Amino acid sequence: MVRSARAACLVVVALLISQAGLALADSFLPKDFDQLVGEAEEIFVGTLTATSSSRLPTGAIVTDLTFSGVRAIKGGSTSDVRTVRILGGTIDGVSMKVAGIPDFEVGRTYLLFSKENGRAIFPFVGGPQGVFQIVQDSTTGTESVFDARGNPMIGPVGGSATPDRQAVTSGGRSGPPVSVDIFIQAIRDRLPQ
Repeated sequence: MVRSARAACLVVVALLISQAGLALADSFLPKDFDQLVGEAEEIFVGTLTATSSSRLPTGAIVTDLTFSGVRAIKGGSTSDVRTVRILGGTIDGVSMKVAGIPDFEVGRTYLLFSKENGRAIFPFVGGPQGVFQIVQDSTTGTESVFDARGNPMIGPVGGSATPDRQAVTSGGRSGPPVSVDIFIQAIRDRLPQ
């Protein structure tokens, strides 16, 4: 009885995802910086200016995140606006949240490694690993890169401030956060010429 109830729940979840037109494209396995850059269909910096949740015919809630002032680094169109759809959101006081997916704040600037937008439940390479926050220092005006949880991205030990595998997968070291300019240059250095 318990086994059949569990199987029925799995079938319902599978149908919900397939009917939503969204697929689990990434298992959120650890990615290094080269993988983030290489697997991204589009990499861009943009400020989240609006969110809009809707319900799919299956009942699933999705949220469209609208980013403005977009600076494209890899792929994408020349438009300065991007919309990214993620599974989850709130409609009429009913919320749907997918574990492991970070929250997005209107007014915050992000650097995003997008992949399979509109086809994946969370269309970023490596899940939250493909989501970075840009934070401006109120005293110096310098923009620095932080991960999806707000931990500063730190360059490798040894002088170079170029992001490396450890910087992308862990925030365990100390030091000043990597500047946006250095982070973007590290991305461009890894793009095919």
